[in-house]
Amino acid sequence: VTINDARGCEEILQSEIISPVPLKSEVLSIEQITCFNGSNGSIQVGTQGGILPYNFQWMADPPLGFNQSRQEDISNLPPGNYQLMVNDGNGCSDTTRMVTLFNPADINIQVDSSKAVRCILSNDGFLSVDVLGGAGDYNYFWGAVDSDSSFLIDISSGIYSLTVIDKFGCKKTVTDLEVSVQDQPIEIQSMVIQDNLCSYDTIGMI
Repeated sequence: VTINDARGCEEILQSEIISPVPLKSEVLSIEQITCFNGSNGSIQVGTQGGILPYNFQWMADPPLGFNQSRQEDISNLPPGNYQLMVNDGNGCSDTTRMVTLFNPADINIQVDSSKAVRCILSNDGFLSVDVLGGAGDYNYFWGAVDSDSSFLIDISSGIYSLTVIDKFGCKKTVTDLEVSVQDQPIEIQSMVIQDNLCSYDTIGMI
């Protein structure tokens, strides 16, 4: 600023206007949910510039609790959409991009093929399942049967239970896998070979 008086004297005053570093908030890392309807997602954010202190406000669907919504980094999250708005000490603001945490597919167990046993006391049944969803690398646990595969061979009739666990530890159990008995009743025919001749005889044969 230049100042001149009536005598022509001149004074120059200089002043510097300093602007703070722009406020910037961005998503650094995202951990997606590992199991169907789980709540182990997390989002890490980095904030810099502006003037301290920072105030954080998460806009989320489903909504977060009061305390969690005012943290920079959030965890134990269910599936949904999340976005953070940051305000600094001067009232300047910045908003991160929207983050979507997805709900992974549930583990689905279906009977692929089965074979009924021939007789009630037979052990010639077969049962095989097909597993979809989850994160793959499945482990199989067949109730009281010692097997770690997706099928059972040489088994008796009855109801079987199966628990499948994927590589993230997500679990699904079914308890209604049935191996039936073939519906082929035994036919018995009788034929008299010799009758008794008298009422007290015991020579009759069938």
